[in-house]
Amino acid sequence: ENQLFGFSRIKYGEIIGFHGAPFHLPNKVLLVTGIAQVQPFVEHVSRFAVVEQFNFPDHHAYTASDIQKIHDLFDTFADANSIILTTEKDFMRLSNPKLFALTQRYPWYYQGITVEVKGGEQIIKKIKTDVRANS
Repeated sequence: ENQLFGFSRIKYGEIIGFHGAPFHLPNKVLLVTGIAQVQPFVEHVSRFAVVEQFNFPDHHAYTASDIQKIHDLFDTFADANSIILTTEKDFMRLSNPKLFALTQRYPWYYQGITVEVKGGEQIIKKIKTDVRANS
């Protein structure tokens, strides 16, 4: 039986302001993450800014207290050209209305991503063929 292989990689998309602020290249970024593999994201952002990190465990459920701690740390180094950047996954968790309201006075942004799959078309075609043949 033939084996099919696909390769996936994350492609970084636009950086989007929580509250609609346009993105300008910052010189310093506070990276806030609740993901397992943070290193690729840190490396990506390090290409355009100095990175400070505030890491939470994977699947972290953010609290108002977390937001306060993040803002307190940001206040220790931030200037007009600094931002708080998080992942699209974490943005979804932070978009809870109570937490989202707390982010209003700070320059919060999230990094959009897409997953690119090479060889994926053949894999999907094979799955569909196999499902049809076995149903």
